[in-house]
Amino acid sequence: MNLGSGSLFFCSRHLVFVCSMWAVLTSLMLLVGCVDRASGAGFQIPWTEGKNFASARDATVSGYSSLDKFWSDDIEAPHLSQHRFRLLAEAAIQRANPKIKVLSATDSALVLGLNGQKGEASLDNAWNLCKGESGYRREILRGYLAIWTFQPGVTSENSIEASKVVPLVRCPEWLMNSDKGSPLVVEPVCGDLRLAYASEMPRSLSFLSDESLTNTLRMSRTQVRVLALNNLRSRMPPSLDCQSVAEGVFSVDSGDFFNPSLILLEDFMAVLNKRMGGALYFSVPDNNILLCTNGSSEANLTELRRKTAELYKAAAKPQTLQVFRWRDGQISLVQ
Repeated sequence: MNLGSGSLFFCSRHLVFVCSMWAVLTSLMLLVGCVDRASGAGFQIPWTEGKNFASARDATVSGYSSLDKFWSDDIEAPHLSQHRFRLLAEAAIQRANPKIKVLSATDSALVLGLNGQKGEASLDNAWNLCKGESGYRREILRGYLAIWTFQPGVTSENSIEASKVVPLVRCPEWLMNSDKGSPLVVEPVCGDLRLAYASEMPRSLSFLSDESLTNTLRMSRTQVRVLALNNLRSRMPPSLDCQSVAEGVFSVDSGDFFNPSLILLEDFMAVLNKRMGGALYFSVPDNNILLCTNGSSEANLTELRRKTAELYKAAAKPQTLQVFRWRDGQISLVQ
Protein backbone atom coordinates (compact mmCIF):
# COMPACT_ATOMS: atom_id res chain seq x y z
CA MET A 1 0.00 0.00 0.00
CA ASN A 2 1.32 3.46 -0.81
CA LEU A 3 0.44 6.80 0.68
CA GLY A 4 -1.89 7.66 -2.18
CA SER A 5 -4.00 4.55 -1.76
CA GLY A 6 -4.08 5.12 2.01
CA SER A 7 -5.40 8.67 1.75
CA LEU A 8 -8.61 9.54 3.54
CA PHE A 9 -9.95 11.32 0.49
CA PHE A 10 -10.96 9.78 -2.82
CA CYS A 11 -10.79 11.90 -5.99
CA SER A 12 -12.89 10.49 -8.83
CA ARG A 13 -11.61 10.65 -12.38
CA HIS A 14 -14.79 12.42 -13.42
CA LEU A 15 -16.57 15.17 -11.50
CA VAL A 16 -20.29 14.54 -11.19
CA PHE A 17 -22.39 17.66 -11.45
CA VAL A 18 -24.95 17.91 -8.69
CA CYS A 19 -27.47 20.51 -7.79
CA SER A 20 -25.75 21.59 -4.60
CA MET A 21 -23.08 24.22 -5.21
CA TRP A 22 -21.50 23.25 -1.86
CA ALA A 23 -20.99 19.69 -3.05
CA VAL A 24 -19.29 20.93 -6.22
CA LEU A 25 -16.96 23.25 -4.31
CA THR A 26 -16.08 20.50 -1.83
CA SER A 27 -15.22 18.11 -4.64
CA LEU A 28 -12.98 20.71 -6.25
CA MET A 29 -11.21 21.32 -2.96
CA LEU A 30 -10.49 17.62 -2.61
CA LEU A 31 -9.30 17.40 -6.20
CA VAL A 32 -6.70 20.14 -5.83
CA GLY A 33 -5.64 19.05 -2.31
CA CYS A 34 -7.01 22.03 -0.41
CA VAL A 35 -8.13 19.87 2.50
CA ASP A 36 -5.53 18.61 4.97
CA ARG A 37 -5.09 14.86 4.35
CA ALA A 38 -4.65 14.14 8.05
CA SER A 39 -7.60 16.15 9.31
CA GLY A 40 -10.22 13.39 9.41
CA ALA A 41 -11.05 10.66 11.89
CA GLY A 42 -7.74 8.86 11.37
CA PHE A 43 -5.43 7.27 8.84
CA GLN A 44 -2.97 4.43 8.36
CA ILE A 45 0.73 4.42 7.56
CA PRO A 46 1.99 1.39 5.60
CA TRP A 47 4.99 0.04 7.48
CA THR A 48 6.88 -0.81 4.27
CA GLU A 49 7.48 2.87 3.44
CA GLY A 50 11.22 3.44 3.14
CA LYS A 51 12.28 0.92 5.77
CA ASN A 52 15.28 -0.46 3.87
CA PHE A 53 17.16 2.77 3.57
CA ALA A 54 17.10 3.72 7.25
CA SER A 55 18.05 0.18 8.24
CA ALA A 56 20.95 0.28 5.79
CA ARG A 57 22.03 3.70 7.04
CA ASP A 58 21.94 2.62 10.70
CA ALA A 59 24.10 -0.38 9.96
CA THR A 60 26.53 1.56 7.77
CA VAL A 61 27.04 4.16 10.49
CA SER A 62 27.93 1.30 12.81
CA GLY A 63 30.74 0.21 10.49
CA TYR A 64 29.17 -3.05 9.33
CA SER A 65 29.35 -2.44 5.57
CA SER A 66 32.51 -4.58 5.47
CA LEU A 67 30.30 -7.62 6.18
CA ASP A 68 28.57 -7.37 2.80
CA LYS A 69 31.30 -9.42 1.12
CA PHE A 70 30.44 -12.51 3.15
CA TRP A 71 27.02 -12.88 1.51
CA SER A 72 26.60 -14.81 -1.72
CA ASP A 73 25.08 -12.83 -4.58
CA ASP A 74 22.08 -15.13 -4.25
CA ILE A 75 20.98 -13.19 -1.17
CA GLU A 76 19.56 -10.52 -3.50
CA ALA A 77 17.53 -13.01 -5.62
CA PRO A 78 13.99 -11.67 -6.30
CA HIS A 79 12.22 -14.89 -5.29
CA LEU A 80 14.36 -15.96 -2.35
CA SER A 81 12.75 -18.60 -0.12
CA GLN A 82 13.11 -18.74 3.65
CA HIS A 83 14.91 -22.09 3.43
CA ARG A 84 17.40 -20.72 0.92
CA PHE A 85 17.85 -17.66 3.12
CA ARG A 86 18.79 -19.92 6.05
CA LEU A 87 21.43 -21.72 3.97
CA LEU A 88 22.90 -18.42 2.79
CA ALA A 89 22.95 -17.12 6.37
CA GLU A 90 24.83 -20.23 7.53
CA ALA A 91 27.42 -19.73 4.80
CA ALA A 92 27.80 -16.00 5.52
CA ILE A 93 28.30 -16.60 9.25
CA GLN A 94 31.00 -19.17 8.63
CA ARG A 95 32.75 -16.97 6.07
CA ALA A 96 32.70 -14.05 8.51
CA ASN A 97 34.00 -16.18 11.38
CA PRO A 98 35.37 -19.60 10.29
CA LYS A 99 35.71 -20.66 13.95
CA ILE A 100 31.92 -20.74 14.32
CA LYS A 101 30.26 -24.12 13.73
CA VAL A 102 26.59 -24.65 12.94
CA LEU A 103 25.52 -27.28 15.48
CA SER A 104 21.89 -27.53 14.38
CA ALA A 105 19.58 -25.56 12.13
CA THR A 106 15.97 -24.89 11.24
CA ASP A 107 14.62 -22.18 8.97
CA SER A 108 13.78 -20.17 12.10
CA ALA A 109 17.03 -20.44 14.06
CA LEU A 110 20.61 -21.67 14.09
CA VAL A 111 22.46 -23.10 17.07
CA LEU A 112 26.06 -21.93 16.77
CA GLY A 113 29.14 -23.23 18.53
CA LEU A 114 32.34 -21.36 19.31
CA ASN A 115 35.19 -22.41 21.61
CA GLY A 116 33.12 -25.12 23.27
CA GLN A 117 30.15 -22.86 23.96
CA LYS A 118 26.96 -22.35 22.02
CA GLY A 119 24.36 -19.70 21.31
CA GLU A 120 21.20 -19.38 19.26
CA ALA A 121 20.89 -17.09 16.26
CA SER A 122 17.22 -16.37 15.56
CA LEU A 123 16.54 -15.93 11.84
CA ASP A 124 12.83 -15.07 11.84
CA ASN A 125 13.17 -11.34 12.51
CA ALA A 126 15.89 -10.91 9.89
CA TRP A 127 13.89 -12.89 7.33
CA ASN A 128 10.67 -10.95 7.95
CA LEU A 129 12.53 -7.67 7.58
CA CYS A 130 14.35 -8.45 4.34
CA LYS A 131 12.24 -11.03 2.48
CA GLY A 132 10.50 -8.51 0.23
CA GLU A 133 13.54 -6.26 -0.22
CA SER A 134 15.51 -7.75 -3.11
CA GLY A 135 18.45 -5.49 -3.89
CA TYR A 136 18.76 -4.16 -0.35
CA ARG A 137 19.13 -7.32 1.74
CA ARG A 138 22.88 -7.01 2.31
CA GLU A 139 22.36 -3.56 3.83
CA ILE A 140 19.40 -4.64 5.93
CA LEU A 141 21.25 -7.71 7.24
CA ARG A 142 24.49 -5.99 8.24
CA GLY A 143 23.55 -5.59 11.89
CA TYR A 144 22.19 -9.13 12.07
CA LEU A 145 25.31 -10.73 10.60
CA ALA A 146 27.42 -8.78 13.08
CA ILE A 147 25.26 -10.05 15.93
CA TRP A 148 25.26 -13.66 14.73
CA THR A 149 29.03 -13.75 14.48
CA PHE A 150 29.47 -12.25 17.96
CA GLN A 151 26.75 -14.18 19.78
CA PRO A 152 28.10 -17.72 20.48
CA GLY A 153 29.30 -18.14 24.03
CA VAL A 154 26.43 -16.38 25.80
CA THR A 155 24.48 -19.42 26.95
CA SER A 156 23.28 -19.78 30.53
CA GLU A 157 19.97 -19.77 32.32
CA ASN A 158 20.21 -15.98 32.49
CA SER A 159 21.45 -15.43 28.94
CA ILE A 160 19.79 -12.82 26.76
CA GLU A 161 18.53 -13.79 23.32
CA ALA A 162 19.62 -11.13 20.84
CA SER A 163 16.39 -11.30 18.85
CA LYS A 164 14.41 -10.28 21.96
CA VAL A 165 16.31 -7.06 22.73
CA VAL A 166 14.05 -4.03 22.20
CA PRO A 167 14.34 -0.23 22.63
CA LEU A 168 12.12 1.65 25.07
CA VAL A 169 11.72 5.43 25.21
CA ARG A 170 10.87 6.57 28.73
CA CYS A 171 11.41 9.48 31.12
CA PRO A 172 14.26 9.42 33.72
CA GLU A 173 11.93 9.10 36.74
CA TRP A 174 10.25 6.00 35.33
CA LEU A 175 13.59 4.39 34.49
CA MET A 176 14.93 5.21 37.94
CA ASN A 177 12.04 3.27 39.49
CA SER A 178 12.85 0.32 37.20
CA ASP A 179 16.51 0.23 38.23
CA LYS A 180 16.60 -2.59 40.80
CA GLY A 181 20.23 -3.62 40.51
CA SER A 182 23.23 -2.45 38.51
CA PRO A 183 22.78 0.77 36.49
CA LEU A 184 20.62 0.49 33.38
CA VAL A 185 21.92 1.22 29.91
CA VAL A 186 20.33 4.65 29.30
CA GLU A 187 21.01 7.12 26.47
CA PRO A 188 19.61 10.66 26.04
CA VAL A 189 17.08 11.30 23.27
CA CYS A 190 15.83 14.85 23.84
CA GLY A 191 14.43 16.79 26.80
CA ASP A 192 12.87 14.37 29.29
CA LEU A 193 13.08 11.41 26.90
CA ARG A 194 15.65 8.65 27.36
CA LEU A 195 16.41 5.43 25.49
CA ALA A 196 16.77 2.23 27.48
CA TYR A 197 17.06 -1.37 26.31
CA ALA A 198 15.09 -4.36 27.52
CA SER A 199 14.89 -8.06 26.83
CA GLU A 200 11.46 -9.56 26.22
CA MET A 201 10.60 -12.24 28.77
CA PRO A 202 7.57 -14.59 28.66
CA ARG A 203 5.43 -12.25 30.80
CA SER A 204 7.45 -9.07 31.15
CA LEU A 205 10.38 -6.94 30.03
CA SER A 206 13.77 -7.08 31.74
CA PHE A 207 15.84 -3.92 31.38
CA LEU A 208 19.46 -4.32 30.32
CA SER A 209 22.13 -3.13 32.71
CA ASP A 210 25.72 -2.23 31.92
CA GLU A 211 26.70 -5.56 33.43
CA SER A 212 24.40 -7.59 31.18
CA LEU A 213 25.58 -5.62 28.15
CA THR A 214 29.23 -6.33 28.88
CA ASN A 215 29.14 -9.82 30.37
CA THR A 216 26.12 -11.46 28.75
CA LEU A 217 25.40 -9.93 25.37
CA ARG A 218 29.05 -8.99 24.87
CA MET A 219 28.11 -6.16 22.52
CA SER A 220 28.99 -2.51 22.30
CA ARG A 221 26.27 0.10 22.73
CA THR A 222 26.40 0.77 19.00
CA GLN A 223 25.76 -2.90 18.27
CA VAL A 224 22.89 -3.06 20.77
CA ARG A 225 21.23 0.03 19.25
CA VAL A 226 21.32 -1.43 15.72
CA LEU A 227 20.06 -4.76 17.06
CA ALA A 228 17.20 -3.21 19.05
CA LEU A 229 15.98 -0.94 16.23
CA ASN A 230 16.02 -3.81 13.74
CA ASN A 231 14.10 -5.96 16.22
CA LEU A 232 11.58 -3.13 16.64
CA ARG A 233 11.09 -2.86 12.88
CA SER A 234 10.49 -6.60 12.59
CA ARG A 235 7.69 -6.42 15.20
CA MET A 236 5.64 -3.81 13.36
CA PRO A 237 2.32 -4.78 11.71
CA PRO A 238 1.79 -4.22 7.94
CA SER A 239 0.35 -0.79 8.71
CA LEU A 240 0.09 1.45 11.76
CA ASP A 241 -3.16 3.12 12.83
CA CYS A 242 -3.20 6.83 13.62
CA GLN A 243 -6.44 7.58 15.46
CA SER A 244 -7.88 11.06 15.93
CA VAL A 245 -8.00 11.90 19.65
CA ALA A 246 -8.59 15.67 19.39
CA GLU A 247 -9.00 18.26 16.66
CA GLY A 248 -5.87 17.86 14.51
CA VAL A 249 -4.20 15.51 17.04
CA PHE A 250 -3.56 11.82 16.39
CA SER A 251 -2.42 8.86 18.47
CA VAL A 252 -0.06 6.39 16.79
CA ASP A 253 -0.83 2.73 17.52
CA SER A 254 1.62 -0.03 16.57
CA GLY A 255 -0.55 -2.71 18.18
CA ASP A 256 2.13 -3.32 20.83
CA PHE A 257 3.74 -1.44 23.71
CA PHE A 258 6.50 0.26 21.69
CA ASN A 259 4.65 3.36 20.47
CA PRO A 260 7.03 5.96 21.98
CA SER A 261 10.00 3.98 20.63
CA LEU A 262 8.85 4.70 17.07
CA ILE A 263 10.40 8.17 17.33
CA LEU A 264 13.81 6.47 17.01
CA LEU A 265 12.98 5.11 13.55
CA GLU A 266 13.89 7.85 11.11
CA ASP A 267 12.24 6.05 8.18
CA PHE A 268 8.88 5.86 9.95
CA MET A 269 9.10 9.41 11.26
CA ALA A 270 9.86 10.73 7.78
CA VAL A 271 6.62 9.20 6.48
CA LEU A 272 4.64 10.48 9.49
CA ASN A 273 6.18 13.92 8.95
CA LYS A 274 4.92 13.87 5.37
CA ARG A 275 1.43 13.04 6.57
CA MET A 276 1.67 15.95 9.02
CA GLY A 277 2.39 18.40 6.21
CA GLY A 278 6.13 18.55 6.89
CA ALA A 279 5.64 20.00 10.38
CA LEU A 280 5.61 16.97 12.70
CA TYR A 281 5.20 17.77 16.41
CA PHE A 282 4.73 15.00 18.98
CA SER A 283 4.49 14.18 22.68
CA VAL A 284 4.80 11.14 24.98
CA PRO A 285 2.42 11.68 27.93
CA ASP A 286 2.20 8.01 28.93
CA ASN A 287 4.51 5.02 28.68
CA ASN A 288 2.71 3.70 25.59
CA ILE A 289 1.22 6.83 24.00
CA LEU A 290 2.67 8.75 21.06
CA LEU A 291 0.65 11.82 20.01
CA CYS A 292 1.35 13.85 16.88
CA THR A 293 0.02 16.85 14.99
CA ASN A 294 0.73 19.24 12.14
CA GLY A 295 2.38 22.00 14.15
CA SER A 296 2.16 24.61 11.41
CA SER A 297 -1.24 25.40 12.93
CA GLU A 298 -1.15 27.15 16.30
CA ALA A 299 -4.59 25.69 17.02
CA ASN A 300 -3.21 22.18 16.50
CA LEU A 301 -0.29 22.86 18.85
CA THR A 302 -2.68 24.16 21.49
CA GLU A 303 -4.76 20.99 21.16
CA LEU A 304 -1.64 18.81 21.33
CA ARG A 305 -0.58 20.46 24.58
CA ARG A 306 -4.09 20.20 26.02
CA LYS A 307 -4.45 16.51 25.11
CA THR A 308 -0.93 15.77 26.39
CA ALA A 309 -1.76 17.33 29.76
CA GLU A 310 -5.06 15.44 29.94
CA LEU A 311 -3.47 12.04 29.23
CA TYR A 312 -0.47 12.76 31.47
CA LYS A 313 -2.79 13.51 34.39
CA ALA A 314 -4.78 10.30 33.82
CA ALA A 315 -1.75 8.08 33.17
CA ALA A 316 -0.82 5.18 35.43
CA LYS A 317 2.78 5.65 34.25
CA PRO A 318 3.08 9.32 33.21
CA GLN A 319 6.13 10.26 31.17
CA THR A 320 6.43 13.94 30.19
CA LEU A 321 4.37 17.05 29.41
CA GLN A 322 6.98 18.25 26.95
CA VAL A 323 6.26 18.71 23.23
CA PHE A 324 8.87 17.92 20.58
CA ARG A 325 9.44 18.60 16.91
CA TRP A 326 10.88 16.14 14.39
CA ARG A 327 12.66 17.65 11.39
CA ASP A 328 15.25 16.15 9.03
CA GLY A 329 15.97 13.27 11.38
CA GLN A 330 16.49 15.51 14.40
CA ILE A 331 14.31 15.82 17.51
CA SER A 332 14.14 19.17 19.29
CA LEU A 333 12.27 20.42 22.36
CA VAL A 334 9.47 22.93 21.73
CA GLN A 335 9.51 25.74 24.28
